[in-house]
Amino acid sequence: MNYSYTKEKAWPQYLIPCLFMAIVFFIHQQNLQISFYLAGLLMLTLVFFNERNRIVLWMSIAYLFGHLLYLYANKFVDVTDVSLPSKILLNRLLLICNLIPISIIYYSFIKEKLVKLMYDRPIRLNKRVMLVLVLLFSLPVLVILLNKPITLPLLTYGLLFCFLHAALQELIWRGILLRALTIQSTQTTAILTSGIGFGITQSTVGFQLYSSILFCFLGSFFAWLTIKTGSLVPSFLLFYYLSFLLVLSGVIFIGF
Repeated sequence: MNYSYTKEKAWPQYLIPCLFMAIVFFIHQQNLQISFYLAGLLMLTLVFFNERNRIVLWMSIAYLFGHLLYLYANKFVDVTDVSLPSKILLNRLLLICNLIPISIIYYSFIKEKLVKLMYDRPIRLNKRVMLVLVLLFSLPVLVILLNKPITLPLLTYGLLFCFLHAALQELIWRGILLRALTIQSTQTTAILTSGIGFGITQSTVGFQLYSSILFCFLGSFFAWLTIKTGSLVPSFLLFYYLSFLLVLSGVIFIGF
């Protein structure tokens, strides 16, 4: 990935990511009033920032309206006469509602195809990154220790759920938002902002506060890994793998 940041005034590179995180927090708490107040504030301040800073401001507004669309689409799914596992899969598929608005903003500012985010250059892995990957991929031992019976429907739905969940979350948080944040601010600020925002969103999957905090650190690691390797593939595989383990262990409930 060609991440580029031009050093400018210091305060926008910290203030704007904080406003973005505030919108993500309040919209995922379904506090629409404060979310719209913040969105209105961002729209009023757009004229005071240059194009580099505006990208995250517009992304914040687009994310707000995309998540509103996601919430209302889920209300429609809730009243449909389909099985609970199917509703849960549709819930993950509807993350497209979050992806589309920020993709439009991304195209408007960056003028690149999204596919380049995953395949624009070879994956770079050093020994430390490879060690972390090996350790994480050794986790299946935990599944064996759990002694949980694994049925074919659980396995099938679990694989599909985890693919949708990991692929769409990766495109949203590491594919688009991380890129925009890195252009607007420093890599460290972008990694932390992306990680915290990612952790906040995990509350929609049913995780409690302490688990969301853990996912903030995990999201920051995924963001670092994406920048370090120059590809979404490693973080996608790790997130997919971790999600699948959580499904098999029953931590993430998919209706079985």
